[in-house]
Amino acid sequence: MNGEVNLLTKNTRYRIIHMSGDYYLIDIEKSIWLLFLPILLWLMPQKVYKIKAEISEELKAPTSHSGDSKGVVWFGAGGAAVLTPLLQPLLEQTIGLTVFVNLLLLMILTTIIISLRLYLRKSLHNKLYKMVDIEKLETRVIRIWPKYFTQYTNPLIIVLFFSVFVVGMFYFFLTTSDVIPLFVFFIMLSVILIMNVVFINPSFGKKNIYRVSIVHKYN
Repeated sequence: MNGEVNLLTKNTRYRIIHMSGDYYLIDIEKSIWLLFLPILLWLMPQKVYKIKAEISEELKAPTSHSGDSKGVVWFGAGGAAVLTPLLQPLLEQTIGLTVFVNLLLLMILTTIIISLRLYLRKSLHNKLYKMVDIEKLETRVIRIWPKYFTQYTNPLIIVLFFSVFVVGMFYFFLTTSDVIPLFVFFIMLSVILIMNVVFINPSFGKKNIYRVSIVHKYN
């Protein structure tokens, strides 16, 4: 069957799926692994929570705002493109550290970024619970995957783009100690950890439609 996807107001962790006249909440960060391998949203069954239509309307973001997600997606690329020329004078500067110290610094920075991302994940969970306790809702297990070509290609291209920057900047700072690679690494890693938002998103595709199949019912 087909399902329509809607964003929540100021809560990127959840989506509302409308299918066969019913409304469901899906948690696109229910597993921590979905932050690092968001393609699993397409490949693995996902648990959803049935909600009433009025709750759906209360949670749903205005349709006119759905296109804003594209601006968030490209924030990292645009920010790096603008800031790098401004910081060009720093390109010749180095921190003057050994490879081992560079690696240690990168690992500490990565740990900080991941910790902040997990904190955001938890805060979005708590924010939803102030409005609805999803653990008390009727549940289903579904499979959801794109219906249109651009729903496949756009998320994959975006994630690949940022991944190349993360790996490249990691290597360049490790070997050169330049300031700019460290700065770009920080920006790109922060952005890539929110890229799960593009794998089920109404902004991609000819229409806001995804393929959905119900695997089984919990309760």
